[in-house]
Amino acid sequence: MTDGQQALIKALPSHWCDARFLGRIDLGGEPTPFLIDGGIVHDMAAVAPTVSALVESGQLDATAGRAVGDLADLAIGATSPAGASPTRKATS
Repeated sequence: MTDGQQALIKALPSHWCDARFLGRIDLGGEPTPFLIDGGIVHDMAAVAPTVSALVESGQLDATAGRAVGDLADLAIGATSPAGASPTRKATS
């Protein structure tokens, strides 16, 4: 696990594997909304183009998005502006 990945995991509450988080992530283009549910990152861009549009739609079902992978295994980190920008609001 990279330093960025460790920083991201440390920034989340200890129950992050059981919680749900909404944020945005840069997958190489424009930042896209994502939902972490049960530790799995889901790209929600097909549901709504922005986080605010996703919240407004109320469609926060992870199965509507595309599963990208386990958060602990992805090459994203909290230290890079191009990395994940998780919100700290848990819904579990």
